[in-house]
Amino acid sequence: MVADNTALILALPDDTVESLLRKAEQAGARRVQLLVPEGVPGLQQQAQLERLRALADHDGIELTLISSDPQTLRAARLCQFETMQVRDAHVMAPPQVPAAPPPASPYATRVLGREEADDSRASRQAVDLSASDAAFLDALDDFDALPPVRASGPAASDEDFFAALESISADRDDRPPHRASTADDDFLAALDSLDVDEEELRRPAPRRADAPPAAPPRIRPEDIELSDAEKARAKQTGRQTSVPSRPVRTMTGSMSAHDTPAHERSPRNAERQATPHRRSWLVPVAITIVVLLILAAAASLVLGGRAAVIVAPPARPDQVKPISAMPIPLAAPGSSAGTAAQAEAINSDVAVTVSGQVAERTISPSGTARGTIAIISLSPQPITLPAGSEFIAVKADGQTVPFVSGGDVVVPPSITSDQGAQIVTTKGTARIEVVARSAGSASNVDANSIRRIVIPGGQTFNVETGALVVRHDPISGGSEDEVRIVKDSDVQRMLGEGLTKLDSQAREQLQALAHTRSLQVEATTISPRHADLTQRQGFEYTVSPAVGETVDPANPAFTLTIQARYSALATPPSTPLTGQLGAALTEQLRQAGLLQPGDCRAPVITSWAWDGTRLTVNGQIAPNTQSAACGPGLSDATLQQVRDAVRGKTRAQAEAALQTLQQQGVIGTYVLPDGQKLPDWDFQLRIEAQ
Repeated sequence: MVADNTALILALPDDTVESLLRKAEQAGARRVQLLVPEGVPGLQQQAQLERLRALADHDGIELTLISSDPQTLRAARLCQFETMQVRDAHVMAPPQVPAAPPPASPYATRVLGREEADDSRASRQAVDLSASDAAFLDALDDFDALPPVRASGPAASDEDFFAALESISADRDDRPPHRASTADDDFLAALDSLDVDEEELRRPAPRRADAPPAAPPRIRPEDIELSDAEKARAKQTGRQTSVPSRPVRTMTGSMSAHDTPAHERSPRNAERQATPHRRSWLVPVAITIVVLLILAAAASLVLGGRAAVIVAPPARPDQVKPISAMPIPLAAPGSSAGTAAQAEAINSDVAVTVSGQVAERTISPSGTARGTIAIISLSPQPITLPAGSEFIAVKADGQTVPFVSGGDVVVPPSITSDQGAQIVTTKGTARIEVVARSAGSASNVDANSIRRIVIPGGQTFNVETGALVVRHDPISGGSEDEVRIVKDSDVQRMLGEGLTKLDSQAREQLQALAHTRSLQVEATTISPRHADLTQRQGFEYTVSPAVGETVDPANPAFTLTIQARYSALATPPSTPLTGQLGAALTEQLRQAGLLQPGDCRAPVITSWAWDGTRLTVNGQIAPNTQSAACGPGLSDATLQQVRDAVRGKTRAQAEAALQTLQQQGVIGTYVLPDGQKLPDWDFQLRIEAQ
């Protein structure tokens, strides 16, 4: 990793917010690492740190605070600083010492060695850093390239920094036994006392300061020596460096096998070194695959959405001769007949059955009122009432209820006898059973409610006021039940599903018949057409139970059977009907003398139909705009006008726009492509002049 915009600044005890900010500004770096010794009063107060943060944010500087002082770290975390805590060691301010000659390395400094239990090694004298120590400090400067230490922990890119630390702080046991202790060994021992736990670096920084470890080794101010250049640099600005991605490999001189850092010899670091090589070819391959997929999808959209609109120039009415239902003869497939189309008629009877259920319940009359009435005659002559005579009852609300007799009845005459003191008249009486003409409770009537008698043929007798009197008890027996009756609405609801099934099955049967003859069905000639089925034409259907009949209440189902005779033309696969009609029609017109050689006229077919017995075409004979000898067709401006009229429109909108151009005399006939919508782009839309 390369830290190309980072500075490391050492804070001194007498530094203030203004002096630290001035150092950061003089460094000219976007990110600054602030190494704070213990006991810097200006950086132990939250108010001062908040002020430093506000000024740094105003100047666009990102600060990272590194220290072992718990009070400084606590205040920095409360101010939302990025912090790094040094454990098991103390960062102390260097003492003022006499100036020393400038070291060979820009990072030459003196450090305190590890405090040993042996009394003979009470203190170790600081020595100049070797080239490997300078490389370590270069790696420490590059530490800012790591992602900020937040709640999620360090990112994978921190591994390079850890590897750099491991390469310098390798165990002394890895050194060859014959090597003597050098100044570098002393430096490594001192580094061990300042070592930061790798797992601690990976762990998110806590919000509250941790208690300092009990009795950690301490770096004393009197044991730290700085060069004149370091002192000047610490007072003025941090050092901005640019180091290579692997700091350890920048050490001067070549390494022997024994000098190879321990982290490079470990399997873990070998895996780290191999990972970039794997990523170097995986990423380009993945990008290439994604680009190819995008290009394939774009090509599919572009090439799959092409469409052509064919238009013809307008023609004067006197130049156009219509062609209406002109028959085209059929020839056997494989034969050659210029005036006929090579096609074979195939037919198939198709029937389908669908089931439905009666959706609604209906109250229907189930019982019929019936009873016996007595007819009393005052006439001296017998009266004959034939079967079928109606006895009209009138209800209290004025509604009339007709009853019908089931047989002939003769009412005997009345007999009058003189018995001396009185004259006795015996009325003629007859009884007959009657039944209401209509079922239901409405046929029930009260007693003695019959008012008229109508004999077949029209003769009517009024009851009570004439020679006949009718007496009867209440006539009842009419009732209603809840039933399910097949209605026409139930049939119409199932008819659409049945017709769809019928048309699908018919096409399968026709295609199977054509396949046995090595032919293919011309879909445009299938009869009855879908439009005919929509208009309820070309088929028959039966319902069981019939409309108006009741169904079983436990299973209120009915069946609908639809049948039709389908017919179509089958042609050889290599010669579809659309490619034959034009030539056949042209030849017929020439033989009929309607077209002459060199005539600048040509037939145009607008539609054709097969009715099961013959093939007919509709169209017109119009000026020939295809031949160069007959003059120009449509201009480029007119074709562009047509393009603008149909681009991105639905089929219905495009057809309306072209009809408008027809009415304006801009174009003549036109042919739109299949589909519900025309393309939105010009390169997908082709306008051809006919």
